[in-house]
Amino acid sequence: MSNQAQVFLKDLFLKLGEYSAQNHQLDKELLLHVLNISEAFFIYGNKKERNELQENAVRVLMKPYFCDDGDILEVMISFSME
Repeated sequence: MSNQAQVFLKDLFLKLGEYSAQNHQLDKELLLHVLNISEAFFIYGNKKERNELQENAVRVLMKPYFCDDGDILEVMISFSME
């Protein structure tokens, strides 16, 4: 399970390197893309485990794109999932 998260983080960190956090602050579209990719990527484990891994990985990846503010990111994630 943790290998799944490590691979996801490594791959997405590389891909997100193309998108400057400074130029993509509060970028809801980028967040949606990362959330969609994470939905397709995490397939092992039960639903609760997958959701926890997915949410933690998205937080780690996207926090710099939301002013390094976990609260702002959480709000944006909750709006994105509605």
